[in-house]
Amino acid sequence: MSSSATIVARLVHLSDLHFGLKDPQSVWDLLHKHVTSMAPAPTGIVVTGDIVNTPKEAHFKKAVSALRSFGAIPVFVCPGNHDRYMYGNKIGWWRSPGDRDFYYFFKDSYIAAPRFKVVPLGPRITARLIAIDSSDDTSFFARSFVGARTFADLREGLRCEPDPLEKGKLNLRIVLTHHHLLPMPPTEGRADTLWGPFQTATTLTVNAGAVLNVLSEEHVDLVLHGHEHVFNVARYTTMQNRLGNVTVIACGSSTGTETAKGWTFDKAGFNVLDVKDDDSIWLTRYSGKSGAFVETERHQLFEAVDLRRTRFHLAHKVEEGEAQGLKIHFRFLENRDAVVHRSYSNVILKNSTFAFNAFSDTGTPRSPRAWVVDDDGQRIEGDVGNGFKKTANDSWRCEVTFPMKSEPSRRTLVTTYTWSNAVMLSEAHVDAIPPSERNVLYQQYLEHTFSGIPASISAPAFLEIAVDLPQQWAPDDIAGNILAFTSANAQPPVLSKSLSKSIYSNGEGHMSLRVTFPDPGTRYYLAWRVRREKRSDIT
Repeated sequence: MSSSATIVARLVHLSDLHFGLKDPQSVWDLLHKHVTSMAPAPTGIVVTGDIVNTPKEAHFKKAVSALRSFGAIPVFVCPGNHDRYMYGNKIGWWRSPGDRDFYYFFKDSYIAAPRFKVVPLGPRITARLIAIDSSDDTSFFARSFVGARTFADLREGLRCEPDPLEKGKLNLRIVLTHHHLLPMPPTEGRADTLWGPFQTATTLTVNAGAVLNVLSEEHVDLVLHGHEHVFNVARYTTMQNRLGNVTVIACGSSTGTETAKGWTFDKAGFNVLDVKDDDSIWLTRYSGKSGAFVETERHQLFEAVDLRRTRFHLAHKVEEGEAQGLKIHFRFLENRDAVVHRSYSNVILKNSTFAFNAFSDTGTPRSPRAWVVDDDGQRIEGDVGNGFKKTANDSWRCEVTFPMKSEPSRRTLVTTYTWSNAVMLSEAHVDAIPPSERNVLYQQYLEHTFSGIPASISAPAFLEIAVDLPQQWAPDDIAGNILAFTSANAQPPVLSKSLSKSIYSNGEGHMSLRVTFPDPGTRYYLAWRVRREKRSDIT
């Protein structure tokens, strides 16, 4: 993935604003100016707690007014201990009679579990935002304890069926909380005095391990938090199969708050999550320096495959050995026929039958065959009956029956057939197609193969598309000649920069594209620019 790819969406992460604690307006003005002048503009802003220094009405009103000044940019928040208890400390059941309620002032911005908010992040990615109150179940001081009710609400919100905005997209799952869940190296330089361990014990998350396990089980991608007023990024992982890796990001105080001292611009900082057009996600840290915010750190957090992996495990919950996949190989011939060979791994046959489809807007399929490989490695041929039957424009179907008495559990299944007169080897072949009948790729002189995930594969772990061309018609192996496209929901194919970078080509007519954890609702295209004439260096 390239750090120079185009940004299509961004989330700004603020934390620990502490309105009401010696808060000079100039600090907020510089923060506000930088965030609102970013290009592209933020898609959303999240604030992970300690919005006020103590829960007083005047502080809440000032904070609400300040956050509303971001205008049309939506703001999402979660409470911190300072938003709930006097100066951030809870003492058993006692609560100051003058304290006001965070929930009253931020009822429109706090999307508390089990509720969630889906935020589109560009054309192919969405974020499911869900927040918790990490202080709600604690008993003493500034620490956190996440109780059973919060765990249940969190699981419910994360397990909800996909929202309409999430369907056909890569989905990022983000939890907002205030307290840290992993050790914070920037805070560990304190001397081993009596006060140091006491301070640590009174500010931590008491059951952080249990929280992280739940987040991992529910395949949460990101946890955004504050609390310690320092920046940190780390990842929680387990050796248990199929549990997700949780990236935990701490934001320092975005107003540079020092406890009991107030705001300081040169200690202020905030984070930005950028979604790029190659489906990568990057984290950038900005820090206050001499009256301006400057970039101080940048990290790549995810590639598209990371989000597809999460979706795969969420959807199927299968063991690694049961993962299903499809390899499809196209061998293009000089006579413009194409031999298509498909290999399905771990396919499940029902009633010893199988059906497969063929799609193309050029040519006609013929001569189908199919077989399975049994546990002893023996090939068992299937009966294809009368072969392909046309089911719709550009669509054919072949049904196969296998001579097996009992239904196998999982098998490797192979199909092969030939497309007659289907291949576009040259620009002249494309020109022979009436302009009104050329699809969007042929309009660019791009020959192509494509495949989706057939219904027979319930747990798609991979899709591999390979093409062999006659060498004299192979495209030159240069940038822009061999590309990957995707098409979701029957829409025209769209260039995928990330998949295009993963294409293998040997420059002599062999090309391949492997998509790990493909989207079952998406077609994947391997396309190449046809030649005007045969290569003169090949005989």
